Amino acid sequence: MNLYLKTDSQIQKGYEYLEKDNYIKCCDIWLDAWWDIQGLMVEESLKTIQGMDDIYEWTYSIYNYVQDLEEELLNAGVLNEEYYHKRITYCKELYEHIDTKDQLMRENTLRSIPETYFLLGEYERAEQEFEKCYQMTRQPDGYI
Repeated sequence: MNLYLKTDSQIQKGYEYLEKDNYIKCCDIWLDAWWDIQGLMVEESLKTIQGMDDIYEWTYSIYNYVQDLEEELLNAGVLNEEYYHKRITYCKELYEHIDTKDQLMRENTLRSIPETYFLLGEYERAEQEFEKCYQMTRQPDGYI
């Protein structure tokens, strides 16, 4: 099956699980789709996710899906702490694929990292990451 069609199907399936409040299953499916999206980005020579909605006709906007995944990883983390760790990894990966012109999405994604460390009880690390966020909002060209 075409990678685009497979990925679109996975994202749809994730939304179906989300409607049933099954955050864990939703996130598992969506994280697999995230890997496929990164593969499609390589195929299309895209550096940011912003172009994905222009190239393919998705059932759900990729721009919205990547933000929904970040939020649902938070919800899944309440049920299973492992998903907090997955959220940190995901946010670091996503940040690298957000257009530098999309300051709000970059800041929201960046802020999720220290927030998650705080939820894990890693307060010193959370404080360090919040300081990085502060510095990055002043110089938005890099992080991590």
